[in-house]
Amino acid sequence: MAPVKDSFMSGSLDHSVRIWDLRVNACQGILHLRGRPTVAHDQQGLVFAVAMEGGAIKLFDSRSYDKGSFDTFLVGGDTAEVCDIKFSNDGKSVLLTTTNNNIYVLDAYGGEKYLDAKLVQQCWFSLEPSPNTTIEATITPDGQYVISGTNSTSLHLEKNICICDYV
Repeated sequence: MAPVKDSFMSGSLDHSVRIWDLRVNACQGILHLRGRPTVAHDQQGLVFAVAMEGGAIKLFDSRSYDKGSFDTFLVGGDTAEVCDIKFSNDGKSVLLTTTNNNIYVLDAYGGEKYLDAKLVQQCWFSLEPSPNTTIEATITPDGQYVISGTNSTSLHLEKNICICDYV
């Protein structure tokens, strides 16, 4: 759902993103992409992100998405399918979850991981791999923590050092 108007986006198995207006009975826009896309709006409704196969993330201007993305970046090293993508409340970070049970916190407009994943204060973490398990994650409204869970009743809370140090 767009945060400032009566519209929402859907990502489909037919490799398309459709833009819908709640007041109209038909799709208002369509983007054809590679792989099954996952979509999210920023908190101001000005930008939306589309994550696709191969770790590619495209950023679009909500008002002129038909002109194509204004930026594209890759989540280096992880080619797993993205399950979910979310902007932080301040719009500076993007959180991704993947089918490999990885969780990433990235710079929303550059795609860089805030810190190297090999450091102790890492900006990604991986939950225990479990077959047929989907993870869900979110950044708390204050940006201090990443909360994640699985359908196996596990719940994880990580101090979001990356965002705290960045802001």
